[in-house]
Amino acid sequence: MSIKDPEPGSVISVVAFRIAFGALLMLGIASCGAAQVSPSARASAKVAPLATSEACSPRPCALVNGLQINISDLERDAPRPSGGLTPPADTHYVRLRVSFLAAAGDHSVLDPRSFTPSLIDEGGPDSMTSGGPEASFSYQLANPDNYCGAAPPSLGPGGGNPAPPLAQLKSGQRFGPLQLCYWVRGPVSQHLTFAWVPFNWPDTPGVIYKPVEIAL
Repeated sequence: MSIKDPEPGSVISVVAFRIAFGALLMLGIASCGAAQVSPSARASAKVAPLATSEACSPRPCALVNGLQINISDLERDAPRPSGGLTPPADTHYVRLRVSFLAAAGDHSVLDPRSFTPSLIDEGGPDSMTSGGPEASFSYQLANPDNYCGAAPPSLGPGGGNPAPPLAQLKSGQRFGPLQLCYWVRGPVSQHLTFAWVPFNWPDTPGVIYKPVEIAL
């Protein structure tokens, strides 16, 4: 079967016809090429640790790229505060303190209260899943009381912007201790894990990062 040009009489119509036919031909070639791409060639997501701790002391602690966090004064069944937010049902109160040391180099100390989760428990009261359809991980997380019983301050017209660093440390300098509080569901003696984000999450396509986990 042959395809003829339009009847003579218009140069414009001849040019337009040939352009349109060429476009259809290229579209057919592109479609055939796309159909040959194997599903295995597509990028897949993966879960990876944000960082791995070096040896540190005193425990519980973690040391990443020269910045160390120490966790102390853990109260698994602390007195309930009289003010602040309404606690979730069937929970008890946990307090702890964190402090930071620039063991080597200069560092920005990010606020642990800016990241979720910061305390992982076995019974909830909430759960969180990070990731997508190809890769994900889930936590049972404690409910943070970021003001440790005090009334939350008004954010004002500026809204809730990301928290600035708590401190800028030179090598050898310390920051803290900072008190952190949580409502925790489940046994008082259950296993608890502190989730630390020592630096901002990298923007790596296809990678879902898990925080540094510190057993308490």
